[in-house]
Amino acid sequence: IGVMPASPGTHPDAVWQFASVRALLEAQGAVLVDLHPPAAFEQMGSAETTALLYEFKSAINAYLSGLDPQQVPSRTLAALIEFNVSHASQEMPQFGQELFEQAQACGGLQDRKYLAARATLHRCADVAGLAALLEGHRVEVLLSVGNGPAELIDPVWGDRPGDGGWPSMASAAAIAGYPSLSVPMGLVRGLPVGIVLVGRRFQDGLLLQVGHAFERLTAAQRKPHAEASHADGAG
Repeated sequence: IGVMPASPGTHPDAVWQFASVRALLEAQGAVLVDLHPPAAFEQMGSAETTALLYEFKSAINAYLSGLDPQQVPSRTLAALIEFNVSHASQEMPQFGQELFEQAQACGGLQDRKYLAARATLHRCADVAGLAALLEGHRVEVLLSVGNGPAELIDPVWGDRPGDGGWPSMASAAAIAGYPSLSVPMGLVRGLPVGIVLVGRRFQDGLLLQVGHAFERLTAAQRKPHAEASHADGAG
């Protein structure tokens, strides 16, 4: 198992729990190999956003065009944007639709900018990324501490990406089509945190077996408990 370091922004309590998990795995005979994120992971950001915007526009237009126009009058992303502007007080009371507008400004999936982004992602997430980690170091599975605990969305600043410690290998897996799995690790002040596992392409079965074994070993899954609010009159 290749162990990736915690990403910047990971909660200290989650990092501490992950260290305990690592010690437990080693005590059970797991062979752990310390790895470091390849430099290629750092080059995914802008290309990932570009590809997402192009693909979102194409996919949402295809989806909307297949719906019943009597039930969904908006047939395109452009129409959705226009509807939101016309009903801004109801649809956008706190946040705007910047991603919608950025996607609408994109061309089709044959655009050179999109194809270049796809090529960059193939190289950074796959060839020089996950493939280099898994095959180059002869490990079957990658392991890292996951994102969390859950954060509040600030109504003024909005959702600020990068603060939650999401591992770059998980993003690379989603981009390149490698199987990934999140498994509970414990709680931080009542909020769940977990580990992330990434396996070789088409090795979903092995990844599920590793995740199942981890769950049985740690018994870390807990039923969430939300305290009732006295302001609502609950006891």
